Amino acid sequence: MAKLSNSTETSVAVDYALVQRELWQISVVAKAKRDEGTEYGPTEIRRDFVGKRVLTYAKDKDLEEAARAGGNVSTLAAKIIARPLILTAETVPQYAKRPRLAGRNQRKVMLRRRRK
Repeated sequence: MAKLSNSTETSVAVDYALVQRELWQISVVAKAKRDEGTEYGPTEIRRDFVGKRVLTYAKDKDLEEAARAGGNVSTLAAKIIARPLILTAETVPQYAKRPRLAGRNQRKVMLRRRRK
């Protein structure tokens, strides 16, 4: 798990990635359970995902939506994370997928010195 950060952007980016992945896992398990004819609701999800970051943010209606999502959970993840941070759902992906600025985060090629 990532360390806590004083940067909203970093916190949102880390949480968005975790919540998005866990919501996707919920949707995959839910689809498998539906195919078996078994119900997979918020109670079962909370039991199976104890200690996961998604449960910190998600309400029961969010978990139900994730179970019905069929794998497309990016918008839901943004909506869930935006709620407690008082952001819009459109802002969360902007924080999470920041563009590289002026060569930052770019690997620089170090040229070797020539021997004389």
